[in-house]
Amino acid sequence: MISTRLLTVSFALSALVLLGCSQSDTETAKVEGQDKMAISGYHSDMAASGHGMGATSKASVLDPVCGMWINSATMPTVVRDGQTFGACSAVHESQLKADGEKIWANHRAKAADANGYSVQMHLMSMTAYHEMLSGMGHQGGMSNMAADDSHRLTVRIVDSTGVPVNDAVVTIEADKEGSNDGQMLKARNTGGIYGASLKLGAPGSYALEVMFAGADGQQRAAQMDYQQR
Repeated sequence: MISTRLLTVSFALSALVLLGCSQSDTETAKVEGQDKMAISGYHSDMAASGHGMGATSKASVLDPVCGMWINSATMPTVVRDGQTFGACSAVHESQLKADGEKIWANHRAKAADANGYSVQMHLMSMTAYHEMLSGMGHQGGMSNMAADDSHRLTVRIVDSTGVPVNDAVVTIEADKEGSNDGQMLKARNTGGIYGASLKLGAPGSYALEVMFAGADGQQRAAQMDYQQR
């Protein structure tokens, strides 16, 4: 009798856990357009690859196939044109080598230190961003973007202990060399993935600056340079 009751309780607890997961998935599904990509593209791929959230201060290179930041000291990397990309799996390493021309033309990434914080920046062309959305079944994700938006910048911030910063107010500034027509945007926060669409269509050199306040209230900044050809 006791074992039967324990079995019944065990099944009940399992059902509650499954219900909680289902409700969590439902909440994720409510996120609109590009933010679905941010959650699905980063969170689920990281979990599926066995790397958890991949958000540590040691995550120094981007896997552009799935958008995950990984530790270059322990994972395969591919270098081309001064840009180092990583691969979280052998499959992604093969894709990097086979589709290198397309990937390097549409993705740039940099992990920069900002006074104790690691700022992980991923710039992709709208073509690449649209392909990521479409590949995840979110074809409508581009509808709220301006026709002249050419790139999407996503940012992750990690503190010195390896904990992701999920509640920062992040501002992104994009300045073209020799031009006074800069862009200042407040990044949209989706579960610690900060994103903004940028107009970098005109050829030239751009300085992309990410600004935020740390836990001590002090402003910090990290910069990524980009050459649009």
